[in-house]
Amino acid sequence: MVSLKNREWPKLTPAAVTDFERVLASQESHVVSILPTDRDSIFFARDLVDAFKRIGWKAKRDVSMNDIPDGLSIWPHDDVARAICNALMMATGALVTVREDQHLKDQGTYAIGIGHKLD
Repeated sequence: MVSLKNREWPKLTPAAVTDFERVLASQESHVVSILPTDRDSIFFARDLVDAFKRIGWKAKRDVSMNDIPDGLSIWPHDDVARAICNALMMATGALVTVREDQHLKDQGTYAIGIGHKLD
């Protein structure tokens, strides 16, 4: 049996949370859904929801009917998504993919997909 423990996202350190919030604090408030792939990323998802709420954004953990790609993803592609991307990269040290989604763009909302962590 193969363990996926090395593919789990760890909780964010207090310093990483501070960096994440600092990068996004100057942004206008937005609505963001956090989409964890499975229960192994629940604590990381909760860290993100809490951080977004502390800076005044409307954030919630949600589910997706679509497969979440491995790694971290943010939808839709625009300036705010790039700021979220930069904050996630600073907080996690991981690459983040910004992806297109016309439906989310039309709604003015954002989604962060937490797929399995890439090596």
